[in-house]
Amino acid sequence: MDVVGINSFFHDSSVALWREGALVAALEEERWFRDEKHSSRFPERSLRWVLSAWEGDPRHVAFGLSARACLREGGLGRVARRHFRAVRRALREGQREARQALRAAGRSEEVVFHEVAHHDAHAASAFFLSPCEEAAVLTWDGSGEWATTTISKGEGNRIRRLHTIGLPHSLGGVYGALTEHLGFSRNSGEYKVMGLASFGDPERYREVLAEALPLTPDGFEVAPWAFELSPFRLQVSAALAARLGAAREPEGPLEARHQDLAAALQERLEEVGLHLARAALRLTGSRNLVLAGGVAMNCVLNGRIARELDLDRLYVQPASSDAGISLGAAAWVWHQVLGHERSFVLERADWGPSYPDPELEGLLRAGRLRWRRPERLVEAVAELLAEGKVVGWFQGRAELGPRALGQRSILADPSRADMREHLNARVKHREAFRPFAPVTTAAAVGERFGPGGDGFMTRTVEVRPEWRERLGAVTHVDGSARLQVAAEGTLLHDLLLAFAARRGLPVLLNTSFNVRGEPIVLTPRDALRCFFTTGIDHLALGSYIVDK
Repeated sequence: MDVVGINSFFHDSSVALWREGALVAALEEERWFRDEKHSSRFPERSLRWVLSAWEGDPRHVAFGLSARACLREGGLGRVARRHFRAVRRALREGQREARQALRAAGRSEEVVFHEVAHHDAHAASAFFLSPCEEAAVLTWDGSGEWATTTISKGEGNRIRRLHTIGLPHSLGGVYGALTEHLGFSRNSGEYKVMGLASFGDPERYREVLAEALPLTPDGFEVAPWAFELSPFRLQVSAALAARLGAAREPEGPLEARHQDLAAALQERLEEVGLHLARAALRLTGSRNLVLAGGVAMNCVLNGRIARELDLDRLYVQPASSDAGISLGAAAWVWHQVLGHERSFVLERADWGPSYPDPELEGLLRAGRLRWRRPERLVEAVAELLAEGKVVGWFQGRAELGPRALGQRSILADPSRADMREHLNARVKHREAFRPFAPVTTAAAVGERFGPGGDGFMTRTVEVRPEWRERLGAVTHVDGSARLQVAAEGTLLHDLLLAFAARRGLPVLLNTSFNVRGEPIVLTPRDALRCFFTTGIDHLALGSYIVDK
């Protein structure tokens, strides 16, 4: 039996296909459009791809949005009722679009549609896909229908919500509002604020942010004098702006006060986040914690949770943003609605399209490009990396979520002192303060990094002091790194070993295959376009190497 999960209407539209209790495909709609990050359009192209790539008739279609939840979570007030009507209209339109896609693919339109509350879908994407038989489930973001934070207990194939925080009290909303105040885009630039924070001193704004975001016994509140709700997103009030200073213009100069505000905001997020995580463990009685929602993309916060709480296991779903809602909606229906037992753990992120070598070779021949097919790809690429070259790495199926984890990556030698500046200026075309991430093998972690890394780049770890200079291109100013541990048996793991044989260092710089403002590349044409318009030196496209 197939269940299709759909996220649409807000941002990070995506589709997931769940077959007999296991994920078989998932993709974000933004990947089809080079100029539309975090797309909110109905994921029609992704749904068409899923239906064309896998046979079978879906019997259930689950949307990660619920009209009923607007009233259940938001009450019966005028705003909640207006929101209920808007969500109901959106869901009807979504059902119409889904039926059209099913009909175009020659599938039956006789499906059962399900509405799964936004935070229930987040919770399902975290718990049902985790290796935990039982766990505290913490979801947090800007908002769903009304909820912004939930604490649930997951056991077996059931999730039971225990505690809900709703608008206007939103941890993600506060971070997003102040991201805008700092001149970056909401729902897109929060990770820039996280990186900028390490350059500032939180002391200047520590007190005012503690007043604006006070703690409660099981959560937090947003002070009404500091933020205004209009109508479903928080905005910095005039009173708070007077204490913070004027908002930075987008692309304007970054001053010390901006760095200090980023530092204070990140510090307060971590304080509130740790408080909520402890509340989740206390309310559920569990020593396992799983996280999802946009706030769970803050890898610095996740790193502190992993280090400072007494946990048996921490699992952070790699597409914890709204891109993962499609996973959770489908999993919720399979387990919570249909009652099936669990048998699947999300251990990798590559669930999108792949492109076979004959198709890639045909494209290269048609374009009359300079290319070659080395006898041993990883050895040839390792040689280029050891020479200081920047290599685009396009292999296998596209990943779901914001991290490139070895399928659609740009790779480089992390020990070259100028590599970070070179990549930011000539390849990624982005702000100079932005850090890059390392990828290494499990066997090499302990010597160079502190504990806590995972295969999904969901948390930061310490770079050991004696290695910070040699790993300068992937060590942030605070001595941390967002570490990925490559799985054995993967092509990326083989490449790390081949690179280590040449440089004595089983670590590579791994950043997403895109430029600032664009989604990660999806197709080989996307990869070639990015390759030829940036300072990438070589492109490993399947079994082929493309040269300039």
